[in-house]
Amino acid sequence: MVLLIALNAIRLVEHAWIPLRDGRRLAARMFMPEVGGPCPAVVEYNPYRRHDITRARDGVVHRYFAQRGYVSIRLEISGTGDSDGLLTDEYCDREIDDLEEAIDYIGRQPWCSGGVGVLGHSWGAFSALLVAQRRPPRLKAIIPVMGSDDRYRECIHYNDGCLLASNLVWASFMQLYSALPPNPDVVGETWLSTWRSRLAAQPLWASQWMRHDRFDPYWRQGSVAPDYGLIDCPIYVFAGTADRYRDAGFRLLENCTTFVKLTMGPWDHCYPHEAAYRPIDFLAEAVRWWDRWLKGIDTGVEREARTAVWMSGSAGQGYWVTPPAGTIRETLSLTADRPAGVAALKPLLDTDWVVLPESACGELSSADNYVQFWAAPAAKAMNLFGIPELALRCDQDAAAGQLVARLYEVVPGRNATEIARGSSRPSGPTAPGVTERRISFHTVAWRLQAGSRLCVVVSDGLWPAIAPVPGETFRGQDLSDVRLTLSIGGDQMAHFEPFASVSDRLPADIVVLSPPQTKIVSHESPGTGERMVQISSHAGIFGEYTRAFLPDIVTEIEHRVTKEFRLSHRSASTSTVGHDFRLERDGWAIGLQGSFSLTSGTAGLQLRGDIRAFVSGSEIFRKQWPDEVIVPEGQGNVQRRRVMQEAEPQ
Repeated sequence: MVLLIALNAIRLVEHAWIPLRDGRRLAARMFMPEVGGPCPAVVEYNPYRRHDITRARDGVVHRYFAQRGYVSIRLEISGTGDSDGLLTDEYCDREIDDLEEAIDYIGRQPWCSGGVGVLGHSWGAFSALLVAQRRPPRLKAIIPVMGSDDRYRECIHYNDGCLLASNLVWASFMQLYSALPPNPDVVGETWLSTWRSRLAAQPLWASQWMRHDRFDPYWRQGSVAPDYGLIDCPIYVFAGTADRYRDAGFRLLENCTTFVKLTMGPWDHCYPHEAAYRPIDFLAEAVRWWDRWLKGIDTGVEREARTAVWMSGSAGQGYWVTPPAGTIRETLSLTADRPAGVAALKPLLDTDWVVLPESACGELSSADNYVQFWAAPAAKAMNLFGIPELALRCDQDAAAGQLVARLYEVVPGRNATEIARGSSRPSGPTAPGVTERRISFHTVAWRLQAGSRLCVVVSDGLWPAIAPVPGETFRGQDLSDVRLTLSIGGDQMAHFEPFASVSDRLPADIVVLSPPQTKIVSHESPGTGERMVQISSHAGIFGEYTRAFLPDIVTEIEHRVTKEFRLSHRSASTSTVGHDFRLERDGWAIGLQGSFSLTSGTAGLQLRGDIRAFVSGSEIFRKQWPDEVIVPEGQGNVQRRRVMQEAEPQ
């Protein structure tokens, strides 16, 4: 039977303001159902410019909710887009103060029935979780998608103390987004002076994050952990097994006292209805959640399984399962002796920390020093479900250094398949003598075949995703007593198909002028041993394009990114990221160019940045941050020294 739902007509309020008590205003785009009375409201809150950059995606999401009886609001964070103020860091207290105030304001409007829900992807997921800790009375439920509960433990900055290349890469993106101007059609003639103020106030984002190389109070900002009990509204978490934020949902399930529901699919960092593989009708699922908690309709969400996870396998098969209530922990002893008839693994060189096919760079094998440890063949098929942990004994050098582990399934006659990754770097001095090290992997949901072998590759880095640390010594022969502990789910894990699939994406208001293009060039110098990877790519991270046209606002947008990674034979490394961004419409044309680099050597981390702003092709501003050397000194204490005089912005 097909249910026909009468969809509401929509009134779009292109530019609306949410006033704050201190006089600032947050800019909003509102999709209002024409129903003749008040409706619940749904809010998405992030810094990614509602008017142009996320316009096409927002139109799909918020129009869908409005057609089904919700005032759906895309709200900009202070200092971004057309909102007043300045943005200088992630997830600041004032940012969440503003959202809390906005929720109260929205709930009191005559067009709102009083209840408000908050959803968001990535940054928006952090915002949803953080504001839920504040317990605003009008907030009734949240949907965080691809977010984390712990900004240091599971984010783009560090992985258990190991500096990720994504730290610099994402810092450069935020440097660009937070420096873009407001819309002259909205704020008027003050747009240029406002833009200059934003540009001049820019900190070097990467510096803020790298100055805190160990967990300290700075990382509590933006993390709901460990105070999970402060959240009292229902939470529906969406996560992806190919996303960097894959563990938070299970921690929320375990630690929150409120009702939590988790869906983890075979997705990377996206909304589930936009996924390239096995997309689901996420928007319909979200409406079921909103209907229950914002309208009081019994949609059955409380009687369903609390957790749905996609179980993958090496043959490419996969299926949805309901995990068992508990798992069995089993420890395997691994040996460095490669089994007879099994070829040695050649881990591919990676540019990211997530396990994705497109992250491999062709013919080059790992540039890091590594050793492999093997398990005996699996006597039977089993469901690996949970967080594997590697334990090993090592000498003093390995005890004090950075270690990265990769877990593979090796099926006879097939290529090895990477299952998970983990890394570890001690937070302080280690005791003398032989030491045990432990490395936790990310969450695994994997069907292991009978007769296959598990193999763990331990290295001193995963360049360029995690570069080796200069001056540290790694000798694989000094690692011993290697044990892999697995969480194994029983055969009672129920197979089911809980979601409607998405065969066609909903139409978006965007015309792709240049499709996405990524070019990867890799090279190794025979004489010096230096390795280099260059990546030129599109940057339509909220749509698949290099250059696109937004017809309803007659605006063209273009964003190109180049990344270059170099590694010397002495483990010194340099990462460089460049941006070229352009917006143009009706004679108004602005551009931003940025270049950011990080060099890691025995003296520490040397960071530099440069950003230039253009109006109609003429440069109106330039800021060059002084070179900064950041020297980790253990336990999070960092010594900073300036090596150039600060340049005055033009």
